[in-house]
Amino acid sequence: RELDAAHFCAAGALLWHEVSGGEPRMLLAVERRGETTGAKANFLGGKRDSWAETPRAVAARECWEETGYLLSSAAHAAIEGGARPVAWAPQSKFALFLHELGPEDADLVARISALGGPPNPLHDSTLE
Repeated sequence: RELDAAHFCAAGALLWHEVSGGEPRMLLAVERRGETTGAKANFLGGKRDSWAETPRAVAARECWEETGYLLSSAAHAAIEGGARPVAWAPQSKFALFLHELGPEDADLVARISALGGPPNPLHDSTLE
């Protein structure tokens, strides 16, 4: 795939929050791609839609889409506007950001579960 000056093709975020006792919990997508392969846990993220998208914009958009558009606007803005990459592997062409979910997303997993299926059928994954 052709690269631009930014040299990335995809981006995502590791979303996390603290539960009681201060233990961190991560929000991961569980992808099932066929009957013969097992489920795989993965970060929320995906490919850029246009050359104009920055890595942060891709990560924010993908997290928003993969949570079924339930991720708060505050989290979306924080990922897009200020999250620093925690992992950049030029050979993978993927930028990964770390974001702690705020109180407005404390019930995000419950809201996604209430949908009764994948949060965004286009992505065909569930979040845990």
